Amino acid sequence: MPHGQLEALLPVLSAFTRGMPMGETDPQEAVSRTTVDYDDAKHSATISVELMDSCKNPYMLSQLREYLKTGPPQTAGTVFRSVPYKGFPAYEEWTAESQHTEIHVLVADRFMVKVTGDLVGLPVVQNAANAIDLQKLSTLR
Repeated sequence: MPHGQLEALLPVLSAFTRGMPMGETDPQEAVSRTTVDYDDAKHSATISVELMDSCKNPYMLSQLREYLKTGPPQTAGTVFRSVPYKGFPAYEEWTAESQHTEIHVLVADRFMVKVTGDLVGLPVVQNAANAIDLQKLSTLR
């Protein structure tokens, strides 16, 4: 799938200025990805969104599937929890001290969504993840 189809699903985040999306499609691996950063200069905060089509590549999906079951390796001060997003399996990890948050979602056992926040609280990153149309993403071919 061309990365432009993924790019069309990047959300609009109020109070953040969206940067220029960067995308790539690897025809040999049949993998596409698009990423974009959103900045809030007033608060020096950043949210990054990455959408990836794994084309059900088992090697690419194996680590995410494992983390959905067990969580990522423990880091001091970091909290982990499994929580679905719009019905899709996901996990959140956040570190209150550094205000770093990551949300990983597996959509239709094919698409990987990663939303990262720096210098923002967990609710802001959750709102960014919820702004992505995961149902539409799940229907892409």
